[in-house]
Parts: sequence; C-alpha cells; structure tokens
Amino acid sequence: MKIEHRIRVYAACALSLLLAAAVSSCSASCDKAQCADSDDTDDTRVAFTTVSESETYTLPGTDSLFNSDKDAVFSAHASLIMPANVSNANVTILREAIVKAATAGKVDVKSPEQTLKEYFKATAQSLGYPEVAKSDDDVDIMDADGFISITGTIASMSPRILSYAITEYLYPVHAANGQTTLTYVNYDFSDGKVMTLGDVFTPEGLKELPAVIAERAKETQPEAEITALPASGSYYIDYEGRIVFVYEQGEVAARAAGAVSAAFYPQELMQYMTPAGREFLK
Repeated sequence: MKIEHRIRVYAACALSLLLAAAVSSCSASCDKAQCADSDDTDDTRVAFTTVSESETYTLPGTDSLFNSDKDAVFSAHASLIMPANVSNANVTILREAIVKAATAGKVDVKSPEQTLKEYFKATAQSLGYPEVAKSDDDVDIMDADGFISITGTIASMSPRILSYAITEYLYPVHAANGQTTLTYVNYDFSDGKVMTLGDVFTPEGLKELPAVIAERAKETQPEAEITALPASGSYYIDYEGRIVFVYEQGEVAARAAGAVSAAFYPQELMQYMTPAGREFLK
C-alpha cells in the first residue's frame, strides 16, 4: 500500500514538471529584443516557473520506539508551478494565494521557499514525537519512514480564469495509510481576485446547493452522502467550463472511494449565482 501511494505521488510530480515545461515554452517565441519592444498592454505572453523545496528531519529516540537500529526519518518535498507572467496581469495575489493554499494557511506568506520550509517543519512537529531535528542529508521520499509531498499544477486555464490544483499527500511515520488533501485556487484575471464559493453563489444559493450536488454525485458515486458543501470550499473550473465541486477523501464516502466530485455547466446553476459569479463563469 505504501509503495502504491508513493508511485502515485511520483507520477503526479512528473506530470507537474512536464506541464511546467510545456507552459513555459509559450513564452519562448518572444526573444529579448521582441519583448523589450512590445507594448505591455498588448503583452499576451504566458510563462510559469517551478518552485521546488525539500527538507529532511530525523526523529531522535524513535529507534527504540520502532525497534530499529536508527532513528526514523521524515522527508518533505514540494513542487509548485507558479505563474510568472500571464498576459501582463498582476499575478502577485495569485502567487500568494497558491502558497497560502499549499501550506494550509498555517504560516505567513513570505518567499514561497521559506514558507514551504516552515510548513514542512510544522508538519514534522505535528506528528507527535518528542523531538524533531533537521537533517543535512537529502533523503528521497521513497527511502524515508514517513513523508509529505505537495504538488501544485494547473487544473485549467482560459483567458479569464485560472484554476489551480494542489495535492498534498501525508504519510505519517510507519503508518498503514496516508491521507490525500486536495485544494483549489480559482483566480479571475479580469478582476484580479481569488473567487471563493461565497463570491460565486448567493447566501441562499449556498444553502440550496448541497441537495443539488448530492443528486448529481449519486449518478456516478451512489455511496456518497452529501448534506453540505465541501468543508474546504473546494471547487475548480474544468476545460469544458464546468464548475466542479470536490469533496475530500473520506468526507462524504468511504476513504477507499477517494475524492468525490460533481460537475455542472454554469447555466445549470445560474439561479444560485451572484452577479459577479455569472460574469465570472459566462
């Protein structure tokens, strides 16, 4: 089970890196001279970079706890595709929202690298062991006794909307299973803001949506018991322009069922939307 989860984590990381390379190449056709001469207001370049960070921690005293000849090792790794330029839009808010979402909002957004390091340390300390010591060794997650892997990639992108997906997989030291957490950031380039469910739907609409979502989810996942919106407010816009609500693993169905989702075309939910939501998804 542990190996299967790790293989899946590696596959996700590989896909993210390939996407980063592909998206970054969109700006390759504009050489330095051309870019220098271009009018900023007409700048349609799209460029992304990849922020990667890794840390390794030892857990002193766990050798006797686990009847081992050495202390347990906890490894942390993150790879986030980050927007560098999107048609000359201000991407600072988007970048900060991505880092905050990737670290569960538990640490202040500083530089992405420093924020990730602080989150790694906080995660290692939350495991409940008496002491956590940073190691200078670079231990691969495949060789660690426990690990956290964070991957950030593009769920979809249009001229107006970018939906960003963050997948965190936490495998506690020598645990039977790990936990996958999915988080999404939906950004409106036109207004320069992150759009939450509260921005897209009216208060009355938010109250009625769970029943609507439950009916749709039953079509593909009949075991799902949906009585509320996703606890983390998770949703994204897919490449068909549909709004997809996402429930975490174990939130509305057995853990083995994985994440539960329900997709709708915007016109199916217009009656529940705010004016800003209708404009965002038109």
